[in-house]
Amino acid sequence: MAYLVWIGVAALRSRPEAASVVEDEEGRTGRWRIPRQEFMVAITNPKALLLFAALLPQFTSGGQDAELHIAVLGLAYMGVEAVIGGLYVGAGRILRWRLRSYKGSIARRVDQISGICILALSGALALSSV
Repeated sequence: MAYLVWIGVAALRSRPEAASVVEDEEGRTGRWRIPRQEFMVAITNPKALLLFAALLPQFTSGGQDAELHIAVLGLAYMGVEAVIGGLYVGAGRILRWRLRSYKGSIARRVDQISGICILALSGALALSSV
């Protein structure tokens, strides 16, 4: 709970920074940086590991083709994950383009709202454990 309070206060006290663009040695924006990060987050997600280990086997017919069925379901999951990740990236780029003139004030407002929500959740957690 104290950690949530610390995060909430840090969000309230933070100052918005200019968005940085990661560039490679030749000065180009890394196009595969975000998909690579998305893949690493998805593959190391404990919920995804539980999905593959506990949930997917229930949707197989069992027997000798069970591994193939799990592999096909896993590929379908990764495909859906890629589409959803692409939608998030696209939405972020659209929002960045639309709100480019409001950089500082929008970022500050998001930090304030996030900090207040985190502090409220930590308070609710404190009251629920009493």
